[in-house]
Amino acid sequence: MKHGLSVTFIEEFANRKNLNKLNLIKKRTRVQIAARSLSEFYKLRNYIKKIKKDVEFVYWPLLSISEGYWFSPFADYKAIRRIFSELENRKEKGKIWIRLDLEFPRSRLINISRNFIHSFKNKRIITEFVVNAKKNNIGIITAEYAYAPESLLEILGLAYNTKTYGNHKLKMMFKKPIGKRFFLKLLKRKIRRYIQKYRDNLIIETGLTARGVSPFEWIATPEEIKSYIEIAREEGVKQVLIFRLGGLNKDYLDALEGFWGKG
Repeated sequence: MKHGLSVTFIEEFANRKNLNKLNLIKKRTRVQIAARSLSEFYKLRNYIKKIKKDVEFVYWPLLSISEGYWFSPFADYKAIRRIFSELENRKEKGKIWIRLDLEFPRSRLINISRNFIHSFKNKRIITEFVVNAKKNNIGIITAEYAYAPESLLEILGLAYNTKTYGNHKLKMMFKKPIGKRFFLKLLKRKIRRYIQKYRDNLIIETGLTARGVSPFEWIATPEEIKSYIEIAREEGVKQVLIFRLGGLNKDYLDALEGFWGKG
């Protein structure tokens, strides 16, 4: 019997037009919301609560482009500390889930050359934050590259082992297929390897319904996303993520029908 999946949506541009797409979703879901500060996230969360009741929230902190945008040892030291300090010293003590996006800086050459001197210190700060997350009532989902060797990513501070650190691991699998048959075989092989290692702590991020900050990202058709999620389910994955909420329409929802878990 095929199992139902937990489906998460993510929104990088959290304006009302994009957030209102939640009205299309009739099932219980989780949403990852991008914000530049914890206070901004709280405001967006409060707005969403007014339009949809059965939704869980994940805070996706982003830096400015000049600060690196995503988190890595090559991002701006002060920006990393600012976000972590907000989370560790927040007044609202209930558990908060965050997406810690571990990617090279958006403006790679500029940020890496500028922040390389701080890279070892930054890696230590990020690692300490992940280690202390449970004590601070923070759940961490590390968003990581899917097609690079994990041992290399760990050395670079762009991946964390779930058995050691207790994080959930989100693998960004979206990629424009050079050859469809080859890509599907690669996808299946990668997912099988990840599910064997991380089991229920694994989340698979499938194709895009709309572009993010990069204008060159590939948008998947509803049929492609359906086929990718079917592969993930066949391999035992229980959680999938759709990037992004703003591109959601009836065709994508129809493609998701049959994958949702109860609720």
